[in-house]
Amino acid sequence: MTPEYTVNPASGVTPWIATIQFDLPIETAGKRGHRMARARQLSEAARLRLGDMAWQVRSRVRVELLDFHDAGRRAELLSRQLAAQQRAFAAMETKLSLGSATSAEIAPARLALARTRKDIADARVQSDEARARLAVAIGVPLKSLPPSASLNAEISTDAVLASAEARRRALTSRADLLAALAEYASAETALRLEIAKQYPDVHLGTGYQFDQGENKWALGVTAEIPVLNRNQGPIAEAKAKRAEAAARVLALQARIAGDVDRALAAWQGTQMRSDALEEFRAAQESRVKSIKAQFDAGAVESLDVLTAEAELAGEELFHWEARVKALRAFGDLEDAIQFPLSLDLTLNPRRSEP
Repeated sequence: MTPEYTVNPASGVTPWIATIQFDLPIETAGKRGHRMARARQLSEAARLRLGDMAWQVRSRVRVELLDFHDAGRRAELLSRQLAAQQRAFAAMETKLSLGSATSAEIAPARLALARTRKDIADARVQSDEARARLAVAIGVPLKSLPPSASLNAEISTDAVLASAEARRRALTSRADLLAALAEYASAETALRLEIAKQYPDVHLGTGYQFDQGENKWALGVTAEIPVLNRNQGPIAEAKAKRAEAAARVLALQARIAGDVDRALAAWQGTQMRSDALEEFRAAQESRVKSIKAQFDAGAVESLDVLTAEAELAGEELFHWEARVKALRAFGDLEDAIQFPLSLDLTLNPRRSEP
């Protein structure tokens, strides 16, 4: 609406001129459809990015929970080892008092006791720190977490994937890759939109004018005619952005494939090492039983039995550390695939709960 006023109208004629105009734009070459498609693609990319961030939160909670349980379990195993070392050391001191041993012979045992006590103190400090980090990762106050955590350290064999299957799952389900593909589709649609802008839109117009007592109607059709560059600049820019999006997708695919292969290799290596330590622990248990049988037969003294039991307690700690490395490698494999595999990580219920 554009009202006008005539300062010096003719005699007997109203000085007002009232104009009402309408403009109906008609977009050509599917521009509106391209804009709607691009909006949907960007919305899907944002949704997938949210899923990727959710996985990062899950991964961090898993790492902190494993650290929390690892520190507590190591403190427990070290306490068992300390108890076994103390029994052996007490037997050594008895031999020393009887003149059957020298101070130089029991000095290594005394040093081992001090080292184990230090390791226990370090493990307890690490447990407290891991508990605080876990509270931050979950987003809850520290006092709301129980004092200990537990997890199932046994991973079912069906969780082991072949390299081709792991790659396929990662390259078809990872949220960050799907988001990158949605962004590439958005860049492609943006290019289509810029190409469509070479074709001018049409505007249908009509209007009414009350011109100092006279009624006037108008009809019109307008369009912008691209005579010179035909939108070549924005088209070239859109092509460059599409090429950039394609390069990001290819780079991400290569990185994901490398992460999967590296995680699988690490997982298989830790499994082999854990199996070897399991065999060694079984051999150590058989050795302890054999020494006990010899002690019962009077072939060896009690110190030999206590020393063997202390060595077995130390082997339990080595075996646990190997299991933790395997669990960390398993978590890295989950992160590479971004798919939850068979692993149970749970907090112990609080004591006030049934």
